[in-house]
Amino acid sequence: MRAWRLSAVVAGLAPLLLLARGADADAVRRVTADSSEGRTIVEAALPPVVRDLGRRVTLDVENLNLSGDWAFVRGRAKPIPGEAADDSRNIYRDRWKEGPFSNEAAVLLVKNGGGWKVVTYSFGFTTPVWQDWDEEFGAPATLWPK
Repeated sequence: MRAWRLSAVVAGLAPLLLLARGADADAVRRVTADSSEGRTIVEAALPPVVRDLGRRVTLDVENLNLSGDWAFVRGRAKPIPGEAADDSRNIYRDRWKEGPFSNEAAVLLVKNGGGWKVVTYSFGFTTPVWQDWDEEFGAPATLWPK
């Protein structure tokens, strides 16, 4: 009789535990870019930016947010000190001349095994581009900057 009551209590708590777990999955943790974890994520976020700009850059990170297996990085691309700025391979060079264009990057990543994988990214935006990424890619909307 006692075992049955305990099972009933545990079974009654199961939905609450699942709800709590779901709430934790959406909790956002802000990470500094100069921490070990932050450096790893920023390194994983850089390849598409470097590829499209046609040169090595760093990111001056404004936002680095984590939620579960998701990460969101937003920052301004900056040239590597001491390296010549060659924009001949920059896929944005014509748009840069045409008008509103920023040097901001927004990158959505997901933890994949032991590392981070870029899900999508945007560069040069002048208004937030990530507002629909939660619906499009299944990322928690709590990642986005307020």
